[in-house]
Amino acid sequence: MEYDRIVVGGGPAGLTAAIYAIRKRLNMLLVSQDLGGKTNYYMSLPGQDEHQVIRGTEVVDRFKRELEYLDFTRRMAAVSTVTKKENLFTITTTGGTELTAKTVILATGSQVQQLDVPGVSDYIGRGDSYS
Repeated sequence: MEYDRIVVGGGPAGLTAAIYAIRKRLNMLLVSQDLGGKTNYYMSLPGQDEHQVIRGTEVVDRFKRELEYLDFTRRMAAVSTVTKKENLFTITTTGGTELTAKTVILATGSQVQQLDVPGVSDYIGRGDSYS
């Protein structure tokens, strides 16, 4: 099956792109290992007024609810390669499945880069955090 659009990544950007593609009635597929990305992990800060905090998980949960009933619009898998041949993109998952699309949106998020400072690993989650 050839898709109009494949979105790679299930974080906030990927979910948003998928929802807009669905609303435009595109034949689309979201490919990701998980839904929510980095918003699935957060740290609570003591003394912070909880009623004024909008957590990323709350926003992403709304997006996820829009996609969850549409099983055919998502595939839970990691992507190993994206290649382009002529006017089509081929996405290959780590399981070996090949998917083709006219357009691809890469919304794979970011990777944390830990500081190269002695003792930093001792303080992760206890004063040292990433955003």
